[in-house]
Amino acid sequence: MTGEGTFRSVVLPTLVTTVLMVAFAYFLFQALAETRFAEYVHGGYGGVGAGVGVGIMTTLATRKARRRTKDLLPSALTGAQRDQVMVAARSGPLPADPVVRVEARRLAEQWAAARGTSKQATGLVFAGLAAGCAVAGAVSSPWWWGESALLAGLAGLLLRRDRTWTRHLHDLRSHVDLPSPPTHGVHRLVEDEPLRGLASSDRAVLELQIRKPWGGGTNASSTMVRVNGQLVPSEWGANRYLVPAGAIRVSVWIEYLTDHGRASTTITVSPGDRTVLHYSPPALTLLDGRIGTERQRRPGALGLGIFFLAFVALLAFLIVLFP
Repeated sequence: MTGEGTFRSVVLPTLVTTVLMVAFAYFLFQALAETRFAEYVHGGYGGVGAGVGVGIMTTLATRKARRRTKDLLPSALTGAQRDQVMVAARSGPLPADPVVRVEARRLAEQWAAARGTSKQATGLVFAGLAAGCAVAGAVSSPWWWGESALLAGLAGLLLRRDRTWTRHLHDLRSHVDLPSPPTHGVHRLVEDEPLRGLASSDRAVLELQIRKPWGGGTNASSTMVRVNGQLVPSEWGANRYLVPAGAIRVSVWIEYLTDHGRASTTITVSPGDRTVLHYSPPALTLLDGRIGTERQRRPGALGLGIFFLAFVALLAFLIVLFP
C-alpha cells in the first residue's frame, strides 16, 4: 500500500474518529453537567479513551481487510493495476486500461452486494438522533445543540457519500460491460454477469449466504472463503460462484485482527444446478461458525443472551439493594 493509501485508510480515519469522539463527549458531558448526573460526568472520559482505542483497532483491521481485497484480485494484474482497480472501484475516475475497468466493475459490484442500504439507514439514524438532541436543547441545556449539530453533520456526510457511491456505481455499469466468465476453475459471479449455456456445461452455481455479525463491524472485518482449496473473493451477504460439477469443499471464516469462526462442509453439485449454502458467524470469537444447506443459528447466541439477562438482573438487584 502506498504512503497516500496508508494516510487515507489508516491515519486520517483514526484522526477523524478521535476528534469526533472527543467533540461528542465534550458536548454530552457539558449538557449532563447541568443535570442531576453531574457527579458522574468525569468518569465518562475513560469511556472516551476506550472508544478511541476501539476506533484505532477497527481502523487497523479495515486496512488489513483492504489489503486482503487487493491481494485477491486476479494474479495477472500488476501492482500498479491493482492500485488503479482499488481507486476506480471506490470512487475514482474510470481508467483507460480495459482490464482495470472490468476488475473495478467486478469489485464495485461485490461491495454493492455487501453494502445494501446500511449507509443510508445509518445516516437516517444519526439524523433522528440529531433531531432529538435539538429538541433537548430547546427545553434544557443549549449544549445539546452542539451535539445535534455534530450528529447532523455525520448524517449529512453519510448520506452524501451514499449518493456519491450510487452515482459512481451507475457510471461503472453504464460504461463497463462484463465479459463471459471463464470455463474452468472457481469464479465469483457479480450482478448481471452473463451466464450462457450453463445447463449444457459441466459447471454449476454455488450461492453462499454469509450472515452479517451482530453490532455491525462489516467494514472492518473480512469474510474469507476457500472453494476446493482456492481462496476466492467474498463479502457479507450473498456470494455466487461458478464452480465445476462434482464434490465441492467450502471453508469460511472471519478475519478481524485474528481469524475466527471457521466452518467447513463438502457438498456435491450437479451440472447446471444452483446450490445454496448458509454460513453464520459465532456470537463469540472463541467459537466456530456454522455452515449448511439450511439457515444456521448463530453459535453462542443463547449463552450470550443468558449472560446478558443475568447481568441485567444482577444490576437491578444491586440498584434496589443499594439505592
